[in-house]
Formats: sequence, C-alpha cells, structure tokens
Amino acid sequence: LERSHAEAIERLSALERSHAEAIERLSALERSHAEAIERLSALEHSHAEAIERLSALERSHADALKRLAALEERVADLIEITRSLASTMEGVLKRLDRVEQRLAKLSGFYYEVHYRERAPAYFGRLMKRARGRLPHDLDDLVENRLSEEQIGDFYRADVIVQGRWRSDDTETYLVMEVSETIDANDVVRALRRTDLLRKAGLRAVPAVAGDAFIEEAQSLAQQQAVLLVTDGKVENVDLVERRWLS
Repeated sequence: LERSHAEAIERLSALERSHAEAIERLSALERSHAEAIERLSALEHSHAEAIERLSALERSHADALKRLAALEERVADLIEITRSLASTMEGVLKRLDRVEQRLAKLSGFYYEVHYRERAPAYFGRLMKRARGRLPHDLDDLVENRLSEEQIGDFYRADVIVQGRWRSDDTETYLVMEVSETIDANDVVRALRRTDLLRKAGLRAVPAVAGDAFIEEAQSLAQQQAVLLVTDGKVENVDLVERRWLS
C-alpha cells in the first residue's frame, strides 16, 4: 500500500508539473493570439486606408481623364480654327499680292506720266523745247531701220524726251526707264533701248529716273554714262556728253 501510495503521489506530482506546463503554454498561446489579433486589426485598418486611398486615386484619375478628353476636344477645335485661319490668310495674302501688283503697275504708270508731263522742268536746262513722248510717237523714225523684235523692245521704254541739246543745239532723244527705286536692271534696259534708237540713226542718250536708287544702280550709271535723275537732280551730265554727244 505504501508503495502504491508513493507511486500515486509521484504520478500526481508529474501531473501537476504537466498541468503547470500546459497552463504556461496556454498563457503563451493566449498572449501570441492577442498579438496576432492586434496585428490583424492594424493590418485591417491599414488595408482600409489603402482601399480609401485607391478609391480616391481612381476618382482623381477618372477626373483627370475627363479633363484630358475636354482638353483634347479644345485642342482639336483650335487645330480646326488654325487651319481655317491659315486658309483665310492664304486667300488674304493672294489678294494682297494682287493688290501690290496693281499698285506697282499704277506706281509705274504714275512715274511714267509724271516724267513725261514734266520733262521741261527736269531737263529744260539741258534741252531746248524738251517734251515727253511715247515710244510709239517715233514710229516713222524706227520703222524699216530695226527688226520687229527690236522695235518691240524699244516700244517698252518708259519715257522718251525729245529736244535740242543746249550745248550744241542738236536734236537729241533721252531714252528713260523710270521706277520708284532705280536698280541696275533699269540702267541696263535704258542702255539697251538707247542703243536701238542710235542704231536707227537717232542721237540718243540713256537715262533713269525715280525717287531713290540702290548703290549698284548708281555705280553702273556712272560707269556707263547714264543720266541719273532723283529728287529733281540730274547727275552724270558731263559723263553723258563725253560718251554720247561728243
């Protein structure tokens, strides 16, 4: 009996130790579970915040897409307006170009009439009875002396001034090219058409006239002894007399 009682006591002690360990393990598990619950709650809270942020971002993105679509529509409208304006401007520029061409013709016509009608005022000190003429007025003097092509070129001269050169009282013709701004081409045309009139047997002198001149034209006029008329002043008279009238 004593041995049995001792064994029972030993078994009870072992059971008590096992129970104590179980209680300790249960406590540890309860603590671990509480920590897990706390972490789960934190994760759920963080997840909820992430979902809210995601929803806000989705709403913002949707709003941005709407604004982008509206902007694209406005850009498309602006592109269409720009194309329309470009087309309109092209038409305006074409009309402006035609107007400028007409004005250039009117300007050329004005200068031709001006120098033809006021020939005595400009050339009276060089020529007696200076008078402006049209190239066609000299038909009888150039027919049968020049080819048709040469006559056609001569007829395109702007102004002819006829009179008697004062220094020698000899009938002389100025073959003039007139322009608002005299350039080298004007000088070349005056020289060429003067040569045609001289070929027809007439005493002819080249001249260019206008409000202003480019430097190249002035230099060429001096080199080739061409009368240069600007602002009421006649230049290169001595050069002309030495080359063309001596």
